[in-house]
Amino acid sequence: KGHTIYSTNMYGVAFGNDILYSPTAKSIVVTFLGGSSFENVKELSYTIGLWDSDQSVSTISGTYRLDDGTKSFEYFKDSSEWKFIIDPEGMDNQLGQTYNVALSVVVRDPVTLEDVRLDDRDNPSFSARVQYVKDEQNSD
Repeated sequence: KGHTIYSTNMYGVAFGNDILYSPTAKSIVVTFLGGSSFENVKELSYTIGLWDSDQSVSTISGTYRLDDGTKSFEYFKDSSEWKFIIDPEGMDNQLGQTYNVALSVVVRDPVTLEDVRLDDRDNPSFSARVQYVKDEQNSD
C-alpha cells in the first residue's frame, strides 16, 4: 500500500513522495520512493501492533541508532529507491494478519544543531495499517 509523504530538506533529508510498508515473515520493509540524504537520519524508532477483531493484541517497539553502523537505509533491489528493514529479533508475522506500523525519526537541525524528532504528528504518512499477504512473503 502506498501513502503520500511530504518531502522536505528543512532538516537535510527528503523522505520522498510515497512510502510503502511491506510485511514479510520476519520483518517490515519500509520503502521511501524518491527520498534522499538518509545519512542525515540519526535514529529510527518503530511501533508495530498486531490488530485483530479486539483491536489490541500485541505490540512491539524499538529504536535503531544509525550512527553505530549496524543498521542503515539502503537501496531497494536494482532501483534508486531507499528502504529500511525493521527486523527485531523474534518478529514472527502471520499471513492474513493486519499490522499497524508507526515510525519516528531523529534528524539534526542544520541551523540549531539540535536533534529533532519527527513522527506521525508531523507527517501522518509515518504510520500505516498493512496486511501480510502471500505475495509479499518473499520480499525479504
